[in-house]
Amino acid sequence: MSSVSKEISTWCSKPGYLWYIKDLQAYIWYILFLSLLTGTTLSGQFYYGAKVGYSIPFNRQDNIKLDDANDFFIYRISFEEQDVSPVFSLVGHYRKDLIYFQTELAYKRVRTRFVGENFIDLDNITRLQNLKETHNLDIPFFAGFRTDRFKLGVGPLASIILSENAIFTDTDFFEERRKRVEMGFGFQIGFVFYRLHVELGYQYRFNEIGDYLYWRGTNSSFNQSIQYLDLGFGLIL
Repeated sequence: MSSVSKEISTWCSKPGYLWYIKDLQAYIWYILFLSLLTGTTLSGQFYYGAKVGYSIPFNRQDNIKLDDANDFFIYRISFEEQDVSPVFSLVGHYRKDLIYFQTELAYKRVRTRFVGENFIDLDNITRLQNLKETHNLDIPFFAGFRTDRFKLGVGPLASIILSENAIFTDTDFFEERRKRVEMGFGFQIGFVFYRLHVELGYQYRFNEIGDYLYWRGTNSSFNQSIQYLDLGFGLIL
């Protein structure tokens, strides 16, 4: 298959809306820049506060099979589950008439459970669990529509990896190549009760589960994008 055919096949295998989502990020930042440049924000109101939230990942269990140099199946990695700690955030919120902007500094811990199975010796198949623990600082930015009791926003987000542990360290031919900043996109629906903000959200990450795993120099991800449903309770002063 030619390189052009491969690119077309890859493009067609992804949901079309993701390409529009990526383009929307640029437009949102452009609109924010224009508002700052023209001094629009100076006549609005800025608030700050704190928020606690819960993120529910929804990804299916999956596995990938790995071959040796002679194309013999010798290893299998299974993705089991993700567990996310409560999320603690500092919030900055700006409102002017029916428009609002909101950004956060949100800390969370994500534990991803993998299982590795070694088939080199069929009489002694070994099965080893590996727990990937990542500490993240998420920085979402939302822009959208706001009334006294309701808000609806969309925008990009960046997730900075503060620390993480290495996995599969005892397995030959494995290595990790992970970026320190991962990008995504989010939607937010909020209900406002005076100073209390109750928020429902959705996150879509552009990276995939295990996309940092390399076997014999080749990427070995699970072809599943990372997605979260969020519920947050914020006190905005």
